[in-house]
Amino acid sequence: MQIGDFVTFTASADRPGTLLLLDVDPTGQLAQVYPSRLVAKGDTRVTPGQPLTIPSALGANGRPLRIRVTEPAGQGLLLGLFIEGDLPQLTALMPAGIAGGPVPNAGQSLFEISQKLLRLESDPDRPVAWSATYLPYRIER
Repeated sequence: MQIGDFVTFTASADRPGTLLLLDVDPTGQLAQVYPSRLVAKGDTRVTPGQPLTIPSALGANGRPLRIRVTEPAGQGLLLGLFIEGDLPQLTALMPAGIAGGPVPNAGQSLFEISQKLLRLESDPDRPVAWSATYLPYRIER
């Protein structure tokens, strides 16, 4: 990708659930791409057979959303987390402050998220099913 390009993402699932899209930028910071405070409420659910496009056509303010590729240039990673459950359970896994912008030390944050997910998965009273996928990318000037 080139700095200044606009990007979109499409996600789908075989089961209903909630999607979280994270970005590990070339400097090692972790940012939450989706959902964002610009997304209209209710848009984070994934319905089987109905692809979810990010950004959605309209934001919470009714205006079209666009994601522009910005600095820093280099190698990064997009990580998609899917949980068969509701958004409050998923957002509770995220590092403090991530909804407001990037947090440093993506590796440590991702380790902590994975540990929380593994605990939820093994909860004998109410196990949570989840999955993850990733996509490496490169931003060039």
